[in-house]
Amino acid sequence: KQLKLAGEGSKLYLVYFYFAFTGLLWSYIVILFLFGATESNATDGLFVERLSWSGAHGRVLIVSDISGCIKELQHLIKSSSYRPEKDSLIFIGDMVGEGPASAQVVQFAMDHDAECIRGPVEDKIVSWYLTEDENTLTNAPEREIAKNLKDDQLQYLLACSLDVELQEHNTRIIHSGLNPQGDLHNQREELLLKLGQESGKITNRVTSWFDDWNGPELIVFGGGQHTNVQQKHSNNQLTALGLATGVAQGQTLSALALPDTQILQVPSKANYSGQKHPEELMGE
Repeated sequence: KQLKLAGEGSKLYLVYFYFAFTGLLWSYIVILFLFGATESNATDGLFVERLSWSGAHGRVLIVSDISGCIKELQHLIKSSSYRPEKDSLIFIGDMVGEGPASAQVVQFAMDHDAECIRGPVEDKIVSWYLTEDENTLTNAPEREIAKNLKDDQLQYLLACSLDVELQEHNTRIIHSGLNPQGDLHNQREELLLKLGQESGKITNRVTSWFDDWNGPELIVFGGGQHTNVQQKHSNNQLTALGLATGVAQGQTLSALALPDTQILQVPSKANYSGQKHPEELMGE
């Protein structure tokens, strides 16, 4: 009788151990699913990549806030003596925008194998692409741009990174802002995407992080509408450079060439702000 009771106790112990182990296993799976085991991050539920790029070859041309201005982009690339077989291209968002040819700009980036940094407009379009929720697109021009992009062009925007690190040039490329006191490898997505204070509020001036950043890494960024490139030097070294110079507002399109730190600019051909464009131009 005692042996029988002992056997039943062993069975109960095994059953208890089985359920305890199973519970721990499922808890681990849920935690892994929620928090992930990757260095990538998500913004608004989207998968985004932080790219450390050590494969850049030749010169690196960084162009910011093209805003759908294809003619100005073509002029800039031609003027820069860009060599497709030797040089690398990086486009900072917003690549699409008020200019007359957003789809053509995205196609140009794809055809030239350009790396891209996602800006707020691309982020909205990608959100719409994944969810089909038109509420993510806040105005009619954004909806027009999104609906005229081809599937492979939308896939290209989906693959854009939040920031790119150029190790050999000690340079990091972002769209808008960062926390100077924080870890550069673990920045909040809303800071990288939206120009302004840590709240993400959009401003039309040099942001506080720009004034506080003292290097040693060079931060190249876009966002905003400035008449000139924004430059910050610390200890006789360039530590921050803003390239958004309002091409869609009739000003200039700007780029940075590395490693010689040369600033390149071409004038805008028109003030496209608020203009309506033919649908066939948006979709080409």
